[in-house]
Amino acid sequence: MNPPLPFDTIAPVYDQTRNSLEGRRHLSVDVESWLVAGMTLDVGVGTGLIGGALRERGHPVCGVDISLPMLRRARERLGDSLVCGDACALPFASGVMGNAVFVASLHTIVDVPGAIHEAARVLRPGGRLIATYGDPSIEPVAGPTDDIMETFAPLEELEAFQRPDARAVLDSAAHEAGLTAIHHGTTEKTLRHTAPAWLAQQLEDRTFSVLWHVDEDSWNRVVRPVIRNLRALPDPDRPRLRHHGHYIVVYER
Repeated sequence: MNPPLPFDTIAPVYDQTRNSLEGRRHLSVDVESWLVAGMTLDVGVGTGLIGGALRERGHPVCGVDISLPMLRRARERLGDSLVCGDACALPFASGVMGNAVFVASLHTIVDVPGAIHEAARVLRPGGRLIATYGDPSIEPVAGPTDDIMETFAPLEELEAFQRPDARAVLDSAAHEAGLTAIHHGTTEKTLRHTAPAWLAQQLEDRTFSVLWHVDEDSWNRVVRPVIRNLRALPDPDRPRLRHHGHYIVVYER
């Protein structure tokens, strides 16, 4: 029997641990503006936040994810238009999709070139691949930085935080797959309320995928001090106001 995937165990609380459901739905508006006619495949559909929002606005959507528990949650939003499958071996025929979207999922797939090539394969001529990628763009309301960002900074040196979905990787894979970039930009920013104590708890519970493979030495040496320091900040339960955006790219077949 295969061991459970990390997303299997987090599925019941996934939505609650992503800070802003409204922010994720807001992302769907940015994605929607680039869609062309035809079926939209949500790759790494998760609990169906993006695909469900697109369907609510009249777009035909199907989703694929490797985690069955996440798909069970997505069924509440997308019904039976879901399939369990690997992003690097999509269970769809070639040339059948109008769009393939990756929203906050490429970094968890890891094999970014493989996922890009498979998405290109299932797109019809003129179809589009739309993806958010890289670290979120964060701008504290109070100034260029805030105490959360300063306290969080040591984590960014960990190997686990070096994301595989860099722009150069996407562009290279898309070019090799016969796709043409028609847009690189940033999504519209949304206001989030992030409290140090809340973030410390998310770190401690390892709810973020980048933490699932941090070795024990790095955890004790780097992550635990960050958790402790977040909780030690003044007014740790007071949310810090921050504008969050995502880098977005659109490729066309």
